[in-house]
Amino acid sequence: FSDVNDVNYSSSTIYPNPSNGSFTIESTELMNLIIIYDLKGVKLVEYTTHNTSEIINSNLKTGVYLIKVHLDNGGIESHKISIY
Repeated sequence: FSDVNDVNYSSSTIYPNPSNGSFTIESTELMNLIIIYDLKGVKLVEYTTHNTSEIINSNLKTGVYLIKVHLDNGGIESHKISIY
């Protein structure tokens, strides 16, 4: 059973996904920090932001990465992105 407070709503989206390494993160909430990890959990790059939209031009190699978006309201959202 799910608790009433468990909300599966995500305020941030990433597109395009899959990506060639350049992608946009948009959020209905103000974002503070964007961190990209490899699938082993190693932090690769960190972006500080104070926007609701951020264009990331990464030089990530082909593969799947985890992106954690830290929101101004204290929330942290996780996304996967595929780079081709």
